[in-house]
Amino acid sequence: MHLLKIIKNKVKKMTKKQGKGISRIILLGFISITVISIVLTGFFWIYNIFGIFQNNIRAEKSDFVYHQKILIQNEVESVINYIEYNRSKAENILKNKLKNRLYEAYSIALHIYNENSGKRPNSEIQKMVKDALRAIRFNDGRGYYFAVNLNGIVELDPDSPNLEGKNMIDLQDQKGNLVIKNKIDLVKKQEEGFIIDFWEKAGLNDGNVYAKITFVKKFAPFNWYIGTGEYLDDVEKEIKKDIQDRVSDIRFGEEGYIFVNKFDGTQLITNGKLVNEYKNLKDLEDIDGTELLKKEVAAAQMKDGDFIEYSFSKMTEDEPISKISYIKGIPDWEWIVGAGFYKDDIDKLISNIEYEERTEIRKNVIKIALILFSLLILSIIISRWFFLRLKRNFEVFENFFIAATEKSQQIDKSKLDYQEFHKLADLANAMINEHIKDRKIIIESELKYKNLVENQGEGIIIGDLKENLEFANPAASRILGLSREEIVNKNLKDFVSKEEFEKIRRQTSNRIEGVSSTYELMINRPDGQQRELMITATPLFDYQKKVVGSIGIFRDITEWNQAKRQLEKNRQLLELINKILRHDLMNQLVAIQSGVNLYSRDQKKEYLEETYKKIDSSIELIRKMKELEAIEYSKHNLKPIDTDILFKKMKLMHPSIEYQISGRCMVMANESFYSVVDNIINNAIHHGGTRKISIEIERKNRNCVIKISDFGKGIPDKIKSSIFDEGFKNGTTGKSGLGLYIVKEALNIIGGSVEVVDNEPQGATFIITIKSQ
Repeated sequence: MHLLKIIKNKVKKMTKKQGKGISRIILLGFISITVISIVLTGFFWIYNIFGIFQNNIRAEKSDFVYHQKILIQNEVESVINYIEYNRSKAENILKNKLKNRLYEAYSIALHIYNENSGKRPNSEIQKMVKDALRAIRFNDGRGYYFAVNLNGIVELDPDSPNLEGKNMIDLQDQKGNLVIKNKIDLVKKQEEGFIIDFWEKAGLNDGNVYAKITFVKKFAPFNWYIGTGEYLDDVEKEIKKDIQDRVSDIRFGEEGYIFVNKFDGTQLITNGKLVNEYKNLKDLEDIDGTELLKKEVAAAQMKDGDFIEYSFSKMTEDEPISKISYIKGIPDWEWIVGAGFYKDDIDKLISNIEYEERTEIRKNVIKIALILFSLLILSIIISRWFFLRLKRNFEVFENFFIAATEKSQQIDKSKLDYQEFHKLADLANAMINEHIKDRKIIIESELKYKNLVENQGEGIIIGDLKENLEFANPAASRILGLSREEIVNKNLKDFVSKEEFEKIRRQTSNRIEGVSSTYELMINRPDGQQRELMITATPLFDYQKKVVGSIGIFRDITEWNQAKRQLEKNRQLLELINKILRHDLMNQLVAIQSGVNLYSRDQKKEYLEETYKKIDSSIELIRKMKELEAIEYSKHNLKPIDTDILFKKMKLMHPSIEYQISGRCMVMANESFYSVVDNIINNAIHHGGTRKISIEIERKNRNCVIKISDFGKGIPDKIKSSIFDEGFKNGTTGKSGLGLYIVKEALNIIGGSVEVVDNEPQGATFIITIKSQ
């Protein structure tokens, strides 16, 4: 209050000296400037409204033409797409119709045969079938059924009955295709199917050859095939008719419709109606004398169509009116498809808009005058009120300085001339001092957090949303194998593969949504090492709570993951050993049991000897699995195995089987490879029923390829892809379903593979590919 009194007294002294108060001069000046500003604003405001009005009229006209062009172009493109879609379906539609028709004929023939078989002679049943099918016609009388036996003799041909009973095996179409022979070959191979023949149409005499699609199906009871066919262009004619019916009904806007003409001028659809009587555009001319058909054809022959302008009568009027149309062609059908709009619609629309705009302008001018007058009165009141409350503005000025404590620079009092402003300076400087104290506290807090980050055992990095790195702590430097200076300003893609960087980008998308996540990442160190990291990433926010980057905390889990993977390998090996022992020992025990039973029954020494061999084989199997286990736990060391020695053992294990062995190779494997080969041979003997095994061994590049072929009943195609699945069984000979699964798993462990194919003339061939020495 003291400060304001001093300011007030000084103002009064100045007013007395000058004769007029500063406040009055400022007030009058402010009011004068306000009046001039309001008048000028009103003038330019109204002037701008009239300019906008003229621009709006031009824009409305341009927009109407533009949108109408877009509308008719879209409508035409939609019709073109509809036509192209239906054209593309022509062949499929015909095939479906032919197949459905023939299935009906097949059902009739099969029903007659089933009802009379065993009751009547075949010749009589055949006559009943032919009589039943001969009378059936469809597709406006074009469609009929024919039948030919598989020796080429025509059994039924309603269209050419003189051919019935004749052998037409050598019949050729217009392109030299053996029509009957090709159909016989087809039904012998696949029972039914489609064939395309090429013929001249009867009665046309136009010299053209037309494609005819025929569907035939084998009728096994008579050793016939039954068929029916149709010319593709006949279907296209029906499709054209359906399309014309559909397009003629299309309407858009007030009087919008689609018109269709042909390149020769024939009108198909005009004024939204089908043209039932022949009409041609050749006689019509535009107002400039240009033949209308020439304009349409020229536009239709352009790849993307074109707009043309001409005169034409409306649907509701007879007088020709200027019209803009979009034209596009279908060259294969020689069709011109178009749609248009009349330009007089633009004038009507603009006239209505202009009337509404002028009415609105008059209202706006009155509103503007009232608003400006109100603003003038209000500005005078506000000006008076403003200067009467000058005292309060000084208080606001003082509060402004109080709020200015964000700055650290103090006010220099020596530059101030008045005591009142000295007081304001003292207040401002006091606030600056408080700000300095607060800043010190903030710096100390930052040091604490810095020490925490710098001494953290886990790596910490900060990056922006484009993966550019802005900070890294010492632990991050140690894990990444680079100095902190080398890390900062680099991008994360410099440390990872393309695939891993894509993973990072996907994770960053979570950060943009404000979501934290934990994931594993593989990095490439400069020393060539690849390290696996576990990263926990959280969003980094700015003061406006906007996500501007990510904070990543990570640790090196390479050794931990390696240990985990090794444990998983050991578990898989133990599981494999367990399955081998259970499966192979079961096979041996069954053989031992059979030998004991045979010996008990017949008291033949050879049965007992065979049983002893199986017992020895079981003991040997257990020993091999122990060796396999020891090999696995010594990091899967493989050793050379001579296939010659291997298959000699197999011959001893299966003395009753005849072997043919060619080739020799040293494979890199472990003891499980004996079980692999034994399982395949056992499978051929017990499940395939073979008494002979052929083995071909060949070295290719750095691999050995071993083909084990049997001559048993073979493996059906439908189960070939499943026989290596765990637990798969087929037929009554299947036991545990583990034999071939064990083959696949054992080969996977030692880096090999197996596949099965058919053996010619019978049986199956297992192809093993494994590394050679």
